[in-house]
Amino acid sequence: GTEILKLENGRGLSQFTARAWINFNGSSVAIHDSHNISSITDVSVGKQKSNFTNNMTNTVYAVVGTANWRNCVCNNDNQVNFCETITGVFGGADAGADDAAAVHIAMFGD
Repeated sequence: GTEILKLENGRGLSQFTARAWINFNGSSVAIHDSHNISSITDVSVGKQKSNFTNNMTNTVYAVVGTANWRNCVCNNDNQVNFCETITGVFGGADAGADDAAAVHIAMFGD
């Protein structure tokens, strides 16, 4: 039959479950909770990298995210070992990157 869900190292893997997710504070760069994320790196104001515990198998994965009262742009940047997040106000007079206190990111793929 068709494989629907695979258990690997205690993790359920499938096309319909998040391969990784994280909830973190971009101001203090502190992880509140996560799955398959080993650490986060503060790159610059409003930009953080979520480092995977177990890498993606390819760079073609989907990333969705949100940040409190700010825009959130998620970019896998053709990397299998991390995902970069940029938060801030984009467009208009108040445009610019900003550290958000609550950032929520989920990655889906292989």
